[in-house]
Amino acid sequence: MKFIIKLLFITGLSVAGAINDVKDGFIPKWVTVPLFLSGIAYHMFYAGWSGFISSLIGSILFLLYLFFLCEIPRVVLPWAGKKLSSGDHKLALSCGAWVGQQYIIFLMAAYSITFALFKIIIYVFTVKQSGDKLKNRFISDIKAELYGWGAPHREAFALYIVVPFLLTMYLLYFYRGCLK
Repeated sequence: MKFIIKLLFITGLSVAGAINDVKDGFIPKWVTVPLFLSGIAYHMFYAGWSGFISSLIGSILFLLYLFFLCEIPRVVLPWAGKKLSSGDHKLALSCGAWVGQQYIIFLMAAYSITFALFKIIIYVFTVKQSGDKLKNRFISDIKAELYGWGAPHREAFALYIVVPFLLTMYLLYFYRGCLK
């Protein structure tokens, strides 16, 4: 029963942040601050200072992971990669705080898989809607990315963070029994 309340709290805040990001283009602090502090408090309550350190390390590792995947490619090709806003960074810190250092690798794997699946599905649907052939559109899009012809667009990134976070939390509880 205790975990159901925690799960509802985590799900409610993270989904509210994702909806706000899609609708308004930003993630408010009333989502990220309580999520971060509750993640740290949760680990600290069950493991003391080592839980506090584990939660902080998990936060920093997930933020660095997203930084390397999204921001570093922009150094090589300025139009490549995704530009994360500060709300996305705070949401990543909050998710890492809840998962902690010991299970952050599961969150990273879930993030990579869901991000790739989302991108493939979105790409196929946009090609189907435009009526182009997949192969021709793919080749022209690769050329546009390499030469910087693509038009920049704003994309709500919170969905790519929230979905793997919730998948990780649910899987850790239901299949591993790791959360108390």
